[in-house]
Amino acid sequence: MIEDAGAAGFPWSSLVSRVGVDPRALDARVEALTRSGAAVRAGDVLVTPAVFERLKSAMLAALGDHHRREPLSEGVPREELRERVFARGHADVFERALTDLAAAGTIVSRDRVALCHASGGAVARRREARVAIERAFPRRRSQAARRRGGRRGDGRAERDRRTRAEAPAAAESPRPHRYDAVSRRSAEAVESGSRGAEEFGRRAPRALTSPRSRSDTA
Repeated sequence: MIEDAGAAGFPWSSLVSRVGVDPRALDARVEALTRSGAAVRAGDVLVTPAVFERLKSAMLAALGDHHRREPLSEGVPREELRERVFARGHADVFERALTDLAAAGTIVSRDRVALCHASGGAVARRREARVAIERAFPRRRSQAARRRGGRRGDGRAERDRRTRAEAPAAAESPRPHRYDAVSRRSAEAVESGSRGAEEFGRRAPRALTSPRSRSDTA
């Protein structure tokens, strides 16, 4: 039955209905099958060791081909790898194969899957390629660095200029004083008194020369 299921896997819970295993002894029966090497458990399904080993071999072959074609690549996306080598198989079997290969130190399995030796080599090769490009085009690199530095310098110079321009204006602006109101009132009083004295000076001569004043004198 497990062999007939192939890559799709045989649901081990079906041992109860298909074989008549006592549900209370189901876990023990599955454990016995895996311990004896008759089956590999992956999640809720069982597959034969032959199916499982073929899957791992196909994965390693696909990864090797990928790294030979693209030596700077970080690996193959997980879902893309599954579509290539195990499209009709059960997802739990694929994940179990990834887990076993990663635990053995054969692959690196994250968002992308890569062979361990190829993963480290790809990082080193990318670093070497970047250094080679920088050496081949040093002038462009230095010009780009100067442009970036110049833009940052221009920004700082503009901020400094604005700060210097705003500082004198702030220093020269009149500050309110609590005696300003008193000073204004005093000045208004002095001005009012001056106008009163001038008015008195104009009226006094006319009063002395009026007819009433001459009759009083006579």
